[in-house]
Amino acid sequence: MTEMVREQMSHNGFFGSEIDDVAAEELVTQRDDLEQWEQTLTDALAAFADASARHSGERWVAAAALAM
Repeated sequence: MTEMVREQMSHNGFFGSEIDDVAAEELVTQRDDLEQWEQTLTDALAAFADASARHSGERWVAAAALAM
């Protein structure tokens, strides 16, 4: 993925310095962190839905999931 960011930055004329390399790495790291948080939240919501189903007999579904 870092290579894709570098290619995009190069295409846009923003690539070529060590600072740009660091910025690209930081963006990739931030994206990876966000993806990890998203997966953690998704897992937590699934666990809550399972616990809700065991407790009430009905599986809880987040309102945001219904809107999709």
